[in-house]
Amino acid sequence: MSGGALKFYDRGHRRLVFIRRRADERYWDDHWEERDARAAMDSPGHARFFVDLTRRHLPEGGRILEGGCGPGEKLMALGRAGFQAHGVDTAAATLRRLREMAPDLSVAQCDVRGLCFVDGSFDGYWSIGVIEHFYDGFTPLAREMQRVVRPGGFLFLTFPAMTPLRRLKAALRMYPAWDEGAALAHKERFYQFALAEREVAALLEADHGFRVVARARRGGMRGLKEEARPLHALIKPLRRLLDPLIASLAGHSAVLVLRKV
Repeated sequence: MSGGALKFYDRGHRRLVFIRRRADERYWDDHWEERDARAAMDSPGHARFFVDLTRRHLPEGGRILEGGCGPGEKLMALGRAGFQAHGVDTAAATLRRLREMAPDLSVAQCDVRGLCFVDGSFDGYWSIGVIEHFYDGFTPLAREMQRVVRPGGFLFLTFPAMTPLRRLKAALRMYPAWDEGAALAHKERFYQFALAEREVAALLEADHGFRVVARARRGGMRGLKEEARPLHALIKPLRRLLDPLIASLAGHSAVLVLRKV
């Protein structure tokens, strides 16, 4: 989703700033309209990672919320795996298409910064590529995550990460600086951040009552393609052999599993 984006380095916050198109409700409706959601739902492996990770921490029948569910492929897969899956999103047209395809699926039009559920409603909360799209930070989302997850429940979180490869490029000043001039020129087209994994974890632990119990990186080849395209082309034939190393050094997304204490 970050292909074609301009990237700047915000040195003060140690994060990348992606400039493309503002990730508002209209953007997501337009974006998801291009996806063949039904085909993705019918593909047995499309959400295996998310289902398997959920099963490691929650028993079948657990009540799960996906905040920012989009066209619902992962939500549907969690339901098929035996979880009580519920989804929210703000993209009205996307939710309308989802209800037409899967009328029995529990979805609601709701902002992740003000969820329409009572405290402690869920055993687990999946946030897949959401927190990075808020220019003013994800603290309001984190408060709601803390509120709706029961004590002892789990938060499953993914976001674009400041990988070793991205940190190296930043140290070598291979990204233009995100300064006052860049912000003035481009802020209206802010798309997302790539965030420092340790800082995200530290905020959730210090301020929101969660503790990290597992972490991983995903999308090694995607990260390599975005940040080192010639190397990506060279390594592509060996991607299966080198996948763990590629993911650790260049994986596009961080995955955190946190437990609410």
